[in-house]
Amino acid sequence: MDTNKYHRFILSELIIYLCFLAGDLFAYDTSLIKYAGIVLCFIRALYKRNRIVALAFGLTLISDFFLLLLNRYYTVGVCFFVLVQMTYLYYLYRERCRPYLVPRGVLFVVGTILLLVNRQTDPLNVVTLFYFVNLLGNTLSSFSNPKLKMMSLGFVLFICCDVCVGLHNLLPYGRYYDIISFCMWLFYLPSQILICLGSENALRK
Repeated sequence: MDTNKYHRFILSELIIYLCFLAGDLFAYDTSLIKYAGIVLCFIRALYKRNRIVALAFGLTLISDFFLLLLNRYYTVGVCFFVLVQMTYLYYLYRERCRPYLVPRGVLFVVGTILLLVNRQTDPLNVVTLFYFVNLLGNTLSSFSNPKLKMMSLGFVLFICCDVCVGLHNLLPYGRYYDIISFCMWLFYLPSQILICLGSENALRK
């Protein structure tokens, strides 16, 4: 491991993290700062020649372009996040993790039935369900390989972020809404950093 480059990456991400958290506390627009944190993860994966994970971060950048920078075309943004999870599924399968495809399918069918019962089967909800089912599946899969403990923690934080996103869309404006809004990126950037660094462990066989 190049210790100097590793430390520079961590320090750069920490500065970005503290800057946008401070900005969020005072209601500044920190979108570009947040996006820069994901760009650094992409660059790190490219530098380490971690091609599959670099592809996942490239797709993440496209998704966050729609969801974070444009703040519109949400269905398109979530579709790219589906591709992110499909890329991680391939990565995990290649690293001899259990794919857990049957539980994913069962959970998606059950979720779809619930959406049908509640008449919520618009494209965004269906795509979001498929994305979240695969995020859960990838999280479970990553735990089946002890070398990917850091990556597993990243996936867990990823889930925490998405739970906050869901609550953000459900809760009315108020104190709890503001707290949930703050917590989304509180979890999100650390999740991406841990996934990026955790995936490198498999490179050092």
